[in-house]
Amino acid sequence: MAWICLQKKQYRQAIEFHERLPEKGSQWKAILGYTYIKAGQREKVLALWHELEELPKRQWVNSCYRGMMAGYLGFTDKAFELLNDACKNKTYPTTYINFYPCSEDFRNDLRYNIFLRKMKLPRRKI
Repeated sequence: MAWICLQKKQYRQAIEFHERLPEKGSQWKAILGYTYIKAGQREKVLALWHELEELPKRQWVNSCYRGMMAGYLGFTDKAFELLNDACKNKTYPTTYINFYPCSEDFRNDLRYNIFLRKMKLPRRKI
């Protein structure tokens, strides 16, 4: 429901749906962060980002979700660093990156096609 609300630009409802989901680590933070960024609540996204940046000191954190989050925050170099790590380690859901709205902000970067080629996925037409 949250994704539908996001598509309809009903950000308050999307946030409510996403916040009610059980917390599931980096995936939950990345999706909730995407909802916040679309709603114009960058401060909340940055708080989630800082949490995700501290977690690897204590436990494994999915670098694909961290990469997507870095991308929609505008940290493009960091996004590709993390996504390349995810690709190297075959971390789910890297091969589905074209389907995640969270990755839309960096798809026009020339490095995106290089990234897709590493995974043997069709390149994106620019």
